[in-house]
Amino acid sequence: MPPKKKAKTSSSSTTSTTTTTRSSAHQTKLDKKAGSIADIGDIGLTLAPKESVYLKCDNLNSMLRIVNIAADDKLEVQIPAAASVQRALGREEVTGDDLPNHLPVGWGQSDEVRFEIVRINSDLVPGGSRELKAEHLERMSDSQKQWTMEELMDMIEPLPGSESKKKTNSHYLGYRRSIWRALKHQTLHKTVEDADLILDVVGGKSLRVPYKCQKGETAILVPEALGSASVAFVVPQEPKMKQQDDSMNGSVKGEEGADSLNAFLKSIGTPGCVSLLQKIIRRRPAALVHPDTEEQIPADHVIQAVV
Repeated sequence: MPPKKKAKTSSSSTTSTTTTTRSSAHQTKLDKKAGSIADIGDIGLTLAPKESVYLKCDNLNSMLRIVNIAADDKLEVQIPAAASVQRALGREEVTGDDLPNHLPVGWGQSDEVRFEIVRINSDLVPGGSRELKAEHLERMSDSQKQWTMEELMDMIEPLPGSESKKKTNSHYLGYRRSIWRALKHQTLHKTVEDADLILDVVGGKSLRVPYKCQKGETAILVPEALGSASVAFVVPQEPKMKQQDDSMNGSVKGEEGADSLNAFLKSIGTPGCVSLLQKIIRRRPAALVHPDTEEQIPADHVIQAVV
């Protein structure tokens, strides 16, 4: 007997199965995204007048600092969410714009925001898939320099065959709003519950979680201050630079001390400030010595100045 012929699979059945699989995978991705820490593409970002906020991209192991530089010192700056993302996630209120979700953070807002590079995108470093030219890598490595998003995008070479996209917002997707999220610190006056580590800055010791702030104390909660761990710094409320005699260990004096501290923090840039915070967490000093003036600055004053 001749062998039986195998039944043919209808093209419509195959197409239906493929579509269902893709749809299921897409829904799984959306469900995962909905339950994770929201990115700018989903919830947007509001910058208070003159405020600066750290932004993090886990995909590219990178970090930026965005600064509100609007001429009007009372102007809030809005970095919009994407309406398409909010609809896909089933958000009750859709507040985003109708521009593509791959829009780079701060694109078209050069009069309102600037960016500082804390950690360069992993695909832009030597050996990365979009490796920067040496001159552009050096420019981006300058921690004291501020850039518009258009300037950052312009330093990245187009992919072969995509030279026409050089000046467009889809030229490079590493700054798209769908993969960046804000790391805003919180000031707490009552109970600290969500920190991985609570540090009594004045006492130089760890405190148990949860911790109830005592009278005259404030806790500054900094997300991912140590890798993925959040740290709460317990400091005196509104500490003031104390006027002290010259003979007392060269301590900081009033506004001069505050000015010298701010000048030093500006000189080391954002990466230096992050490193300084991490050293305070690990070593827990009561005070730090200014490298130029040899003034002793209480650790809680330094933390307040940094954040």
